[in-house]
Amino acid sequence: MTTAFVPLFDGSHYECWSLKMKTFLKTMDLWDVVETGTQQEPLRESSWSSNEFNGEYYTSSADGYYSAYWKQYMEAKDVNALYLIQTALSHEILPWIAFATSSKEAWEILLVKSLGGPIFQARKLSDLKKEYMDIKMMDSETIHEFTGKLMELVFRMKSCGWKVEDKELVKKIISSLPSKFDKVLVDIAETLSISVLIDCLLVHEYNIMRQVQEYSLEESVAESVDVEESFQEEAEILYSLNEITQCQVISMERQGEVSSVVQQNQKMLMQLQKQMVALMQHTL
Repeated sequence: MTTAFVPLFDGSHYECWSLKMKTFLKTMDLWDVVETGTQQEPLRESSWSSNEFNGEYYTSSADGYYSAYWKQYMEAKDVNALYLIQTALSHEILPWIAFATSSKEAWEILLVKSLGGPIFQARKLSDLKKEYMDIKMMDSETIHEFTGKLMELVFRMKSCGWKVEDKELVKKIISSLPSKFDKVLVDIAETLSISVLIDCLLVHEYNIMRQVQEYSLEESVAESVDVEESFQEEAEILYSLNEITQCQVISMERQGEVSSVVQQNQKMLMQLQKQMVALMQHTL
């Protein structure tokens, strides 16, 4: 019997460890003795002889051997199961079951030490049910995040003894969704399994994300077109201002040339006037 893959329990996450350990014991055909203890031998129709004496049936001598074999068989299973449970515990947790004489007793001690007894579990389950009733999917959450959180809560509730059918969980998922999922298989959703429902919700969520991405892309393209048009308008305005400025410069340059010519002409007129005055004085 190999123990290489026995899951180790260090005192934390008992629910996860007990689930894996239970499955492991089932693979070794030992879970029955942990769950119910060493069972009485099953009744066999052939165990009674066909002879009757004084109104009583007598068993054959083979039945005594069978009973002894059955007892030895169940005790061997119990010892093997107890050993595997001990092997699965860390050195800090092993003392919890040091005085357990059967695998069933050891398993129950670990359960009570980790999750509490029936009274405490009932009290804890009451709080978990309130949390279960109030849980809703937020708009910022994804289907993966919400269903993971919900199933983790359900797992803890089941560890406290809660019994629930998949139909109830399907209804809870549907009633907890935000408005963007209102149109998703509303009429037939309650007939789906949890896995199929989650798959459909993931498809719908993906389609919503694609639509949002496409819309954002269209808006980005529209904004880039508006920016480009704005740049073109600004460029045209700047070009017009540049032309106006150049015209003003040319006009100012021409005005400067005219002013220079006028000044030259004025100088020439003044010289001519001086010459005429000088001629008149010489004549007189």
